[in-house]
Amino acid sequence: MSRPFRATHLSRVALLRAANALAPINILPREVLVEVFSILAASPPPDEDEDQWWQEPDGDLKWLAVTEVCHHWYDVARHTPTLWQVIDVYTNVEWLKLCFERSVDVPLDIRFHDRHAAEDAQDIVIRHASRISKLYVLPGEDCSSLGWLHYLRKIPLPLLKEFNVVGGPGLRVDRTCHPALEIFRAATSDVAWNSIPVEHLRVLDLEMSMPSFKDRVPNLDAFLRILGSFQKLEYLDLNFSIPVGDLLAARQPGYWDSSLLIHLPRLHKLRFSSNHSSHVECDVLAVLSHLRLARSTSVDIWMGLEDLENFRGLPGLLPQDSNNFPFLLDATSASIHHGTRKVVFTVRVDSGATLSVRYEMVAGGLMKDAYSPDDALFHLCTLFSKAQITRLNIPCPAFVGAFRMLSGLQLLTVSLGGRKRDLVRFLSALSADGGRYDGGAVLPALRGLDLTHVSWKETMLEDLAKCLRTRAARNAAKLSVLRIEVAPGKNVPNDEDLEDMLDELAPFVEDYGHLECHNGL
Repeated sequence: MSRPFRATHLSRVALLRAANALAPINILPREVLVEVFSILAASPPPDEDEDQWWQEPDGDLKWLAVTEVCHHWYDVARHTPTLWQVIDVYTNVEWLKLCFERSVDVPLDIRFHDRHAAEDAQDIVIRHASRISKLYVLPGEDCSSLGWLHYLRKIPLPLLKEFNVVGGPGLRVDRTCHPALEIFRAATSDVAWNSIPVEHLRVLDLEMSMPSFKDRVPNLDAFLRILGSFQKLEYLDLNFSIPVGDLLAARQPGYWDSSLLIHLPRLHKLRFSSNHSSHVECDVLAVLSHLRLARSTSVDIWMGLEDLENFRGLPGLLPQDSNNFPFLLDATSASIHHGTRKVVFTVRVDSGATLSVRYEMVAGGLMKDAYSPDDALFHLCTLFSKAQITRLNIPCPAFVGAFRMLSGLQLLTVSLGGRKRDLVRFLSALSADGGRYDGGAVLPALRGLDLTHVSWKETMLEDLAKCLRTRAARNAAKLSVLRIEVAPGKNVPNDEDLEDMLDELAPFVEDYGHLECHNGL
């Protein structure tokens, strides 16, 4: 160690000792230490982008290091019950006993990670069952938790507010034993819908969890009656878990008949995942058609495409009654992302609610063959033709008919895919008349035009100017924003040269508007 470095190090040590002499850590107020220890002991917050975070909660015991600092810290940690209420049980049942003892009488958050430990803990768990507030049952190495908690059947858990389970734990939620339940999440489990506690339930999240044969829901009407009893539900996610549509039962006369209209006043997020089938009715549409959604409810739908017979796209999936499905009237912006194996529709309203529909090929084939870009756009424009959509982001050239349906559109973003023919089709559609008696332009309210991935050719800007000149002759207003992103390719001018070529477009943009042309990455 060099002399200057050693001197600096010693001076720092002296400063630390002096500071500790003034306020040694072992005399910090108990309240302060408890707050600090509680933060250290808290589980890391879930990643909101990951739907299945709850299936793998991390038990972190690093905070226990504070008990080794000094006797005072040990004493504070040892006698603060709330620090011991979150218990991750892997293989050490003695750890579970220790936490039960030190948590005294506070509500417990227990997470079983090991089947054998869960079985070995039977006596002590039953003894403290009345204190369990949160219960996680997670799969072990064999990916099964079947029978782990069979001993808790019929044992009252009066404080249980949250139950998260992967696999069949041998324990089902029950209205009598679990009256306080607020959150129920299950994956690959049997679910008896008739027994789910409804009085306080806020979150119901099921993944590939269907009723057993003896607990099956007989028809759509029966399911709707159960669903309608969840009046405090805020979040509903049925991921391949809609309990109707059994291939045999669904073909019986009257199976899909129901006059019920369900309203869940607190529901703010609704998610469905299913597969299109040509053999039975669409289970997603069947349920949505009998739900009266609030204007603040967001809807997220995933549909797998393998069997394409009788596939009708959006019209075969979404209700068309605007009284019950307010997106049809309230939508103010929309977008389509069309990829090789998927297409995603996104519709938003000013209140913040979002409708997202994702179709994905789950076998061979390309999305353009199953659901072409033109059909996707036409269906979107048809379904939402009565909405006041002012912003549209589309990945394909639009039909003239589609533009005529969206007369209130103010901002249009179009990705032209780097194809010359698509630019020609788009400019032709944008130049057309609006189909009205006055011969006005399509999209008469258009004020912003954003073209991305435009294929370069020497006459590109000239062709665009010709289109805008035709629109001006049809009494279209000037644009306030015109942005053009040129697709990478040979002989494409640099950004400075592109900017110098914009003179012929300037007459069609407001004096203080924004006119830009640049190369894409």
